[in-house]
Amino acid sequence: MKKKMMMALALAGSLWLGGTAMAMDVNVDSATKGMPGKVESTLLSVPVKTPLINQISDVVYEQVPMRGYPNVAMKMDILQPKSKEKLPAIVYVTGGGFINANKDNGIQLRMHLAEAGYVVASIQYRVAPTAKFPQPLEDVKSS
Repeated sequence: MKKKMMMALALAGSLWLGGTAMAMDVNVDSATKGMPGKVESTLLSVPVKTPLINQISDVVYEQVPMRGYPNVAMKMDILQPKSKEKLPAIVYVTGGGFINANKDNGIQLRMHLAEAGYVVASIQYRVAPTAKFPQPLEDVKSS
């Protein structure tokens, strides 16, 4: 194992030092033809096991009075992995100190959680200064 590692490091060093001076294309398979332990290149077939994710947007989970209106819809977006079994759910509350609540943020994390087998609901909630505490917390609890 050490011998192979040393050979790889020596080869990498020589390519690094002389790589800019060589102007010809190098066919790695023909250049390593006589080397002991040489392995031909192969194309690997790796099955992808990511479930299909359904997105359900703007589901109204409550209606609250806000800005002088009697009923303002609080919405959530749901990422639901396709499954025949019941799955656990996560309520994703976007950070923002109850000043900003964009339910569209954090899509990479939400998709990662959905691909891991969780139903993920990202919620909208009332924010300051139009909402007073505990209204944002009540929105989160009602989702």
